[in-house]
Amino acid sequence: MKTKVTKKHVLSYYDNVLEVGYCDLQSLLSRFSPQYYTCGVYGWNADVYEIDNMCICTGYRPFGNIKLDHKELDRVNKEYEVMKEKNLPYEEETNEVKKILNILFTK
Repeated sequence: MKTKVTKKHVLSYYDNVLEVGYCDLQSLLSRFSPQYYTCGVYGWNADVYEIDNMCICTGYRPFGNIKLDHKELDRVNKEYEVMKEKNLPYEEETNEVKKILNILFTK
């Protein structure tokens, strides 16, 4: 179950927050559940994922201090598709996804 939080709370709690548009990393994030969500006067804004001390904010109105261009997102999604074709066991695949996501935070 997700907990409602504010943008201010998330940005004050996490040093780095990856801002991702709606469905830009849908395949990679599909195996994880968001811990938090934000909303405003127009309804739902974004979901916030915490994965191994990485914070990813994705939605209609995401926020963060790390923004990726579309080339980087395409590269990561293609890397995921290549990894998916290996038919790894679930736990190994999850660890590989975490490695791919971790690369986004080191850029």
